[in-house]
Amino acid sequence: MKKILFAAMICLFVLQTQPAMAELSAQSFLENLKKSKKPDKSALAYFFRGNTNGISWMQSYLNSKYKKTKVKIYCPPRKRVLKYKEYVGIFRKYLNKKPKMKDKPLGMVIMLSLIDAFPCRR
Repeated sequence: MKKILFAAMICLFVLQTQPAMAELSAQSFLENLKKSKKPDKSALAYFFRGNTNGISWMQSYLNSKYKKTKVKIYCPPRKRVLKYKEYVGIFRKYLNKKPKMKDKPLGMVIMLSLIDAFPCRR
């Protein structure tokens, strides 16, 4: 009976734990994008676009909330909307310049690449 109870407790413990899931790295994104048959239409592309869209919304929020202090993360060209391929180009250029960032989370590297490409003048 003790063995069955012990086994049941072990099963409950194992079933309740969830594996840790890390965010996709910049390198993994690039490797998987290379394998994709339709890189512009892949789930990876939509994930990447989601990150850039979120960063843009954060920028808009900061612009409206902190008008007096002019808090900005990056300063993209004003009358121009960047397209997906342009974002990926900026991302790749940044990783070529800073190869140690390839193992970092995708969202962080996207944000840093935008800051690098479009710095704000102080």
